[in-house]
Amino acid sequence: MTMFPYFKKLAGAALALLLVCTLALPGLTAQAEAPASYSAQLNMNLEGHDLAVRLCADLENLVFSAQGLLIDEDGQVLAQRGLFYNGSAIAIQDTNLLEDTYGIDLSQAAANLPGSVFAPDSGSVLALDQQLYDALLPTEAADIAKESDGDVIISQDENDSLCIIGGADGPTAIFVTGDTGNLLSTLLKSVSTKTAPGELILDSGTIKTTETTITLDAKGMAKLAGTVLEQIERDPQAKAALEELLSNLPRDTQQTDLFTDLDKTVSSLEDALTQAGAGFAASIARDRKTKELLSVSASLACDGETLDFQAVLPESRCSLVRSGADGQASTANLKVEENTDDAFALRFHTTQNDEESSSIHFLWDKKAGTYVLTIKNGDETDELSGRLQPSENALVITADAANGQALEDCSLTLRRDDPAQMPQFQDILTMSEDSILQILHNVIQAVQNQLVSTSIIRY
Repeated sequence: MTMFPYFKKLAGAALALLLVCTLALPGLTAQAEAPASYSAQLNMNLEGHDLAVRLCADLENLVFSAQGLLIDEDGQVLAQRGLFYNGSAIAIQDTNLLEDTYGIDLSQAAANLPGSVFAPDSGSVLALDQQLYDALLPTEAADIAKESDGDVIISQDENDSLCIIGGADGPTAIFVTGDTGNLLSTLLKSVSTKTAPGELILDSGTIKTTETTITLDAKGMAKLAGTVLEQIERDPQAKAALEELLSNLPRDTQQTDLFTDLDKTVSSLEDALTQAGAGFAASIARDRKTKELLSVSASLACDGETLDFQAVLPESRCSLVRSGADGQASTANLKVEENTDDAFALRFHTTQNDEESSSIHFLWDKKAGTYVLTIKNGDETDELSGRLQPSENALVITADAANGQALEDCSLTLRRDDPAQMPQFQDILTMSEDSILQILHNVIQAVQNQLVSTSIIRY
């Protein structure tokens, strides 16, 4: 039988088993001396075709990729697609639609875009609208790039924004704005901090703790919002975008005069938040003797509703509780029930007014190398079972049966130290108009051929 009817169950299994990597397999997920790279590959059989989907994340070099491969029963590659990003470039490949891999060298975009067929003054049918072009290439970057002539320029403006242009490989625009620092400074000034003795009740007993709590009241929230609005006001594009967004709201909620009097805006916001009873608090609790971190909690309240989160590390559990003004409450709970040399058990469940509404239970027999994943939603129960084989740098999960029915060629492989690769590609910002138009023509023709083939097969 094919895997297609059980794809959703496998997706749930994949998410649950990823939790296993975090909670039960420190050898696979522990931090290495240097940032590690990870990959996840899903293999399954879909209606007689083998599908492989691979995701990679190279955290050291900030390279990310997503690839898919579809092979028919005769071993012929039907489709191979991929998307790649490494911070300084982005690329895409598709063997069905594209003859090559194409992308954009983002580190050279400030230098390449003005001379490309996408520039408004290029005379090309591919020329971008001036407004869109300006959004893609900030005026400051374009002007400084033209003036720098490849030399390194370091400047600092009145907003503490660092601008670095140039380099051995050509002009590059880098902006590090001081707005983030201003936001953080305002946040720190807006919160109040308190440290006091406390207690943490565990199944094994009560532990004396030292609790540190920070709170942000309505006044602090309004002050923080005011700082954000000040930063938006300095950016004409951001200001125009916000005003456009607000203009689409119902007339009785429009606030198009936000920037006319910021002090009045902040004051009105503070009054509204105070009336709604808005507030935020977060705390950590440490063992009073050993200083070990024991729990983390946070609470958000507004308009009669509260959202409370707590994580208790010694018992490997966490919970999220939402309480409404009408007295209704819903919870989500996650707990590691067992983690020994023999077995690992994980349970996640949700409740509505103290009645369980759904649950996920995962049991891994470490000695036998088998697992059972049970998913309950109301009166429905689904079960997925298979094999789980961990090693030093990899975890192979095979799905053998769903609700008692055998599955074909279905597995999920998680690996460490498996770096993503950025392939060689043609930069569309350096290509001619004819070349790009030919690519578009080929894509349209390939899509039309696929639609015709699909219609014939269905007929």
